[in-house]
Amino acid sequence: MPNLKNTDKEIDILLKIYEANRAAIIARVGFRDNALMIFLGGVATIFGAAIQTNNYAFLLIIPFLSLGVSAIVSNHQYFIKAHVWHSVNEVGKRIHELGIMTNIWEMSLGDLGKIEKRTRLLGDFLYILTPCFVGIILNINSQKSNWILIFCAILGTFISFFLLLGAFKYRKKTIQRINEIRNQE
Repeated sequence: MPNLKNTDKEIDILLKIYEANRAAIIARVGFRDNALMIFLGGVATIFGAAIQTNNYAFLLIIPFLSLGVSAIVSNHQYFIKAHVWHSVNEVGKRIHELGIMTNIWEMSLGDLGKIEKRTRLLGDFLYILTPCFVGIILNINSQKSNWILIFCAILGTFISFFLLLGAFKYRKKTIQRINEIRNQE
């Protein structure tokens, strides 16, 4: 016969771990969204300065900012999914092994359709990469263009693209793994 006292302690510990994971996920989502908001505010300021001074070279700063925000957003995405995976694969499985049938919030990620999964990626591309392309295009058409800066801006934009794409692929893989666990139950 299992020791109920130890089982209760383990359940309490598992629930605390789960709550810590949830708190970490919520905090990281907030940090990610704050980074995007700061980036968008910076982009608006730079566009305003470029328009006011009629100097589109200011816009070549945006790809470098996008590189930074892409790294931050991707990093938060990786850690969010790591916490989700830990909650589902480690904590959730053990809770179910102990005979407690409860729904774990992260399991609902498996219910996302293809459109919902891609919405985050499209949003990131729209918010982060579109201003880069606009700045680069306006500078390519400018007579006063510095081609080294334009090349670096293009390179930064491509690196941003691949950082965001990598985070999307990791998110997609995590959701597939969650669905595999759901199908086993």
